[in-house]
Amino acid sequence: LAAGGAEPEQRVALCLSDPFEIVIGMIATLKSGAAFTVISPDDPAETQARLLRQCAPVVVLADAATPLPDGFARSTLTKLAETSPAAPFRPSRPLLADHPAYLVFTSGSSGARKGVVVSHRALVSYLRWFAGLEGIGPGRRSALVTSAAYDLGYSTLFGALMLGGAVLQIVLGGALCF
Repeated sequence: LAAGGAEPEQRVALCLSDPFEIVIGMIATLKSGAAFTVISPDDPAETQARLLRQCAPVVVLADAATPLPDGFARSTLTKLAETSPAAPFRPSRPLLADHPAYLVFTSGSSGARKGVVVSHRALVSYLRWFAGLEGIGPGRRSALVTSAAYDLGYSTLFGALMLGGAVLQIVLGGALCF
């Protein structure tokens, strides 16, 4: 991701359908210092194009089957793994608490969908509060029942990952465990 320009104050778009790949993309993006945004591959092509233009990502991680609008190059987790350097990642500049962690788009109920930026400071502060409220921690399991395109589930996902819990992604016909 860093070779593609992912660093603090830049964005990476995740247009992935596989829940595991979405989580890997989120973590990889956060480790690069960039902010992620999840764009559902199930959204109409014109919605995806509008959100990608608003997001202005330096890298787009997308499924091979997801069409991308002109001007956006596709990268895949497989391609990144094949071209990843063996040396440990060293960010080009420091990550600050007020740098963006993610960009989430509103539902658009009042018109067009708008992007809302959430900083690392805000995310960690919220997760600390939420973890205390919900008792998330080692040996605990939490259910993730929302789309990754909306940040409602980030409480469960990042709270569990931060504190050693497990996350069950509820899908039709079963559950996946992270």
